[in-house]
Amino acid sequence: MNKKFPKWLPYVIAGLAVVIILVIIFSTTGKKPVEETTAPKEAPAVTTTAPEEKPEEVAKTPDEEAYEKARDLYYEGKYKEAIEAYRKLIKDYPNSEYVDDAQYEIAMCYEFMEEYKKAIEEYEKLIKNYPNSEYVDGAKASIEYLKEYVK
Repeated sequence: MNKKFPKWLPYVIAGLAVVIILVIIFSTTGKKPVEETTAPKEAPAVTTTAPEEKPEEVAKTPDEEAYEKARDLYYEGKYKEAIEAYRKLIKDYPNSEYVDDAQYEIAMCYEFMEEYKKAIEEYEKLIKNYPNSEYVDGAKASIEYLKEYVK
């Protein structure tokens, strides 16, 4: 079983393997292989422009700062403190764009604290006080879901 292979066969196999590997690499990374050229590439044109200025941070409104403070407490799992902060936001800034978010998150705090009756009451406040809120449908669904636990 000792067959003689041509001397060039291993080189052909190695070359094919390299081509296959390159095809796999470039097809999975989305990069195209660099083309070899004999002519030297021209240097890119140098432009003298001022460094790009970073946009200034827009100052936050007091109601936005209050909302972010309450939301941070909520995300930290400090639900009672978050409820107080959300209620203060609603009281101090009744026309804020964040009041319906605050009301919804008050209900969610009670839900996470497993105080389901209070959560339902807060969801109902959201539906009554902010009927055009994007959270109304979620509040209605949560009420239906929580009624199973309040029986």
